[in-house]
Amino acid sequence: AKMDQTTLLLRAGIGYEAEISVGATRDAKSRYGRAAYFVTAWRKLRRLRPTRYHLTIDGQEYVRRGVTCLICNSTNIGLPNLNLIPETDINDGKLDVILIPNLNLPQLLNGAWNVLRSVLPIKKAPDDGVPNHWQGQRVTVETRTPQRMAIDGEPHKRGKRTTAVVLPSALTIAVPRG
Repeated sequence: AKMDQTTLLLRAGIGYEAEISVGATRDAKSRYGRAAYFVTAWRKLRRLRPTRYHLTIDGQEYVRRGVTCLICNSTNIGLPNLNLIPETDINDGKLDVILIPNLNLPQLLNGAWNVLRSVLPIKKAPDDGVPNHWQGQRVTVETRTPQRMAIDGEPHKRGKRTTAVVLPSALTIAVPRG
């Protein structure tokens, strides 16, 4: 996918998720691995403020308040078969858009349940029981106040508007035989 002239392989974060990605220093990641993200997430919680997200997904508009928005080519969280949303597919030609309204206990439990469902043998449709999740080929996210953005864990920009579009078959991968 392409996001504002930058190629996106896995995921773009807007808001809190981007603050965590950008805030975890390379030194901390080298020293503590994934734990560096949890420390950064905890540190950033004090300044966490919901904002209004205006989403346009393949021409359909949605307005929601939230603390972070993710535009995903892959919803995998870095471990085999563990996904933020069950039954999503990196090869389906669509981006998955996930808006997290807040980080209260019910929201955190719901998120944990979705990750767990992704490895359970129960097959679900991507939108089954997952609020604030949409799919589309062209996604525009607008906010009233500038938000930090990160692409594949790297700083992108701080802004009020970004657009991501699917680039079908844009990546060729060579793998050894057998």
